[in-house]
Amino acid sequence: MGDDGLPSFYPYVPLPDRQPLRFPDGAQLALIITINIEYWEPFRPGQKEPLFTGGPMTIPHGLPGNVLDTANWTWREYGQRIGIWRVIEVFDQLGVKPSCTINGMTMTERRRIVDACNECGWELVPHNWAQNDLLSDYAHTPEEERAVIWRTLDVYEKAVGRPAKAWCRNAKPWRRRAALSLAARDAEKFSRNTASGIYRSDP
Repeated sequence: MGDDGLPSFYPYVPLPDRQPLRFPDGAQLALIITINIEYWEPFRPGQKEPLFTGGPMTIPHGLPGNVLDTANWTWREYGQRIGIWRVIEVFDQLGVKPSCTINGMTMTERRRIVDACNECGWELVPHNWAQNDLLSDYAHTPEEERAVIWRTLDVYEKAVGRPAKAWCRNAKPWRRRAALSLAARDAEKFSRNTASGIYRSDP
């Protein structure tokens, strides 16, 4: 149980008690294509741990997080400057509308990407303020974690033009992700992040 008295996870339903899984319209397969539109800060003052963990390293060892690691930062930048537009073109030709996890800084500094995804009818899912700023870093300061989440959600609503319906959370060490429902119908008045026990009620 969480501090709020609610279950910490989804209900326990053992296999013998489960009903058959049925998709709409009799479909037999569900496929979700998720693209990560991630904004990585070039460096962060005072951080010794490398920012660019995960993925291939273009030099043998990651540099400390307070040093501009040009080699590993630029290959990530390529995706938002070149790669995303090629991906949009391909999916548009195929008639596929993927979901995209997107950081607050991406929505703030790369608005053209948000507009393009909106024009294509893609689903955008907020995912931290910056990709290297993991929510698990705030495990012992929940008020700071809340601030990061609400800051991202506020920017999302302004940039995308509607309240977020989900939140994708990442955590060390392997960026475990859990898409969390955010009370879509009443998102402007009340939202809840079940993993963090976060509540928001706007007057």
